[in-house]
Amino acid sequence: MDQRNINNGRDQNVINQPGTVNFVTNVIIDGFPSIESQDIPPARKIINYIGALLFLIAVLCWWSLLNLFSKCAFPFKRIFALVLASISLMPTPSGESENVLSALWREVEQQVKEKLNLTKQDLEIGDISQQEYSRLNKQALEVGLLKKLIEILTSGAKNKSQDIDRVLEILQQQEDHFSLNLRQVRKKIDPDLGKVQEILNTVGKSPVEVDYERINAVLNSLVCKFTLASKPSPEQAENLLEELQQIVMNNPHNIHNSRTGTLLNVLNLLKWIASTDYSKPFEYEFKTEIDFARKYKAMELIVEQSLELLKAIIANISDNTLDSIKLGIEEQWIAEVLLYGFNSKGALVELALEIDWNKFNQSRNHSVSDGMVSVKWGNRPIEISKITNRFSEVLESNNLSTEWRVDYRSDIDEEKADEINRMLGFNNSPVNWDQQGLEAQEETRRVQDLSELGVSLNFKPRKRKRYS
Repeated sequence: MDQRNINNGRDQNVINQPGTVNFVTNVIIDGFPSIESQDIPPARKIINYIGALLFLIAVLCWWSLLNLFSKCAFPFKRIFALVLASISLMPTPSGESENVLSALWREVEQQVKEKLNLTKQDLEIGDISQQEYSRLNKQALEVGLLKKLIEILTSGAKNKSQDIDRVLEILQQQEDHFSLNLRQVRKKIDPDLGKVQEILNTVGKSPVEVDYERINAVLNSLVCKFTLASKPSPEQAENLLEELQQIVMNNPHNIHNSRTGTLLNVLNLLKWIASTDYSKPFEYEFKTEIDFARKYKAMELIVEQSLELLKAIIANISDNTLDSIKLGIEEQWIAEVLLYGFNSKGALVELALEIDWNKFNQSRNHSVSDGMVSVKWGNRPIEISKITNRFSEVLESNNLSTEWRVDYRSDIDEEKADEINRMLGFNNSPVNWDQQGLEAQEETRRVQDLSELGVSLNFKPRKRKRYS
């Protein structure tokens, strides 16, 4: 029996089949639109056909190459069916082109309908295994192949069906769902191919673009997984909230720390929606939401305090250098920001801003303290101010020049440190100390309201703490 579903303000028929995908806003089409109904000019059809054929051949060659090195299976049966369909009706010498895409389009239609009828079990992710790796790889590649083919074949359409756009949206959700989970499985089973895929997926893209794609993929995956039933139950809603919260807290997809706040905002909106259920009050306890909010703010404050300290002491430090240091902190590479006062013989004094990443990353079971509010943008904590003032007095009284350095976490070896230095544009040359030195009292403090941050004033070389 047909049910009614409101989509973009229109009342539309949705065909519900037992166990099939039923997205909240989608239209499962009864009859797949024909290629002729898209009103594509004849010349454009020929171009689209050639583009689709070349695309299929290129993909087939690429999969064949990867198959030599990969530990997973590829959907060769699917692509062979599409290639055979694409050459079964070649353009005629007379130039007739009305039906030149018909055979290929019919094969695309058949395969798309299978994807629209995926069951809930098809979308569930099993234990990490060779079999699951192959299954996820096939599903992700099949969906991506069909999506790209439809885009090529309907390019230049003057009357593109909304059903086509809807199918493309559903295929994108499925591709993100399978690809996102495939990425995690591939890291365990096929790390070499995983590295190749990571490089290919980020070539020509800025870090912001990569993170945007991953955030969008996370949300598409959740849509794909949790909108199978026409009416969500409280149990489904709770599972959705729990899964999204785990993604936000653990960041398994390596989204930049400064941009995970987007997912946190979605999480908070879902919490609000869940708490205002009209039929039955639905309450969900976020056991670690406050902890994450504090963690997110702590990162902002650590970055701000580090950069402001550098700008206050090093008068001519460039914006590019500050941006690189900011990135190094946000990626949790930098464990110490170091400022030195030099005379002609070497360093006499060191101011070290120390970041305890172990404390930062460990689970917090307490809420944001009232004191946390006192550590704000533009406010320097008193612990840092006192030592900074002493450092400035030593510089002035001894007429010292200043230089800066950074030190990395203890688990970052020399090879990795060199790689990070190249990425950030740092030299990080060693510091030579004046052997005569200064007779002065060393001092170490922790920032009370931002316990991840410590500051010390040193007058001789010291053993690094280097928090990991």
